[in-house]
Amino acid sequence: MIAKTEAIPVRIASYGGSSHIVTWITPEYGKIGTVIKGAQRPKRVGGGQYDLGYVCELLFYERELNGLHTLKDCLALTARRHMRGQWQKTALLSYFCLLAGSGTFPRVKNPVLYQNLILALQALERTTSLIPLMLWFEFQLLSIHGTTPQLQHCIICRSTPKNPALLSPKAGGMICPACNTYRGFTTYSVNTDTLRFLQVIQRLQKPLPATSMKSHQNISDTGITAIGHFISLWMDISPHARDIAIQMTQLKLPRK
Repeated sequence: MIAKTEAIPVRIASYGGSSHIVTWITPEYGKIGTVIKGAQRPKRVGGGQYDLGYVCELLFYERELNGLHTLKDCLALTARRHMRGQWQKTALLSYFCLLAGSGTFPRVKNPVLYQNLILALQALERTTSLIPLMLWFEFQLLSIHGTTPQLQHCIICRSTPKNPALLSPKAGGMICPACNTYRGFTTYSVNTDTLRFLQVIQRLQKPLPATSMKSHQNISDTGITAIGHFISLWMDISPHARDIAIQMTQLKLPRK
């Protein structure tokens, strides 16, 4: 049968010298993979109609062979060609696609993930506040997986955090010094401004416009690094991808 759906390409790999294997996130079918035969030839199916972060209308034959479907046709509904000249945003776009593709299993329907990826990509086009946007999308993925960091109180005794607060990815959130005395979790010390900033971002249902986001110039890089370790630990994603995204976007993290 021929299936039709919206889809966002999150990974494109060369196959057989002339074809592509494309991994897509869809609202109806979850994560799927398709073979696009002859994609690297001058006259090819879907030529110029798909790239990382595009929103596409996808037609494919719903029969899997080695986990892959065969593409019938593809049409770009939202192309982001203008972003190709903005290499800082392109680097973050690639990181979002990596997170979305790594954060779900094949054929597991996840419309919330799809919608959050749409919101993140739309916000990326219009914002210059890249750190808040990156953190927002990471928090959304952690929430989908049921591993939202506890940032309101100590995860064990529920005491109010002092300044500085201690964040422990392995513990699952904040932990007070007394509770960590005999547990010995690796912790990251964050100041009050940093903690409040992370709490605000975590509560957002959608990313705010850059003009609505408070300045994060006083935020320590330790808190941002700590969230990266949550992603690495609970979603099993290499921290190097995040480090590269930060370096490529030239996000100048303020010192403590």
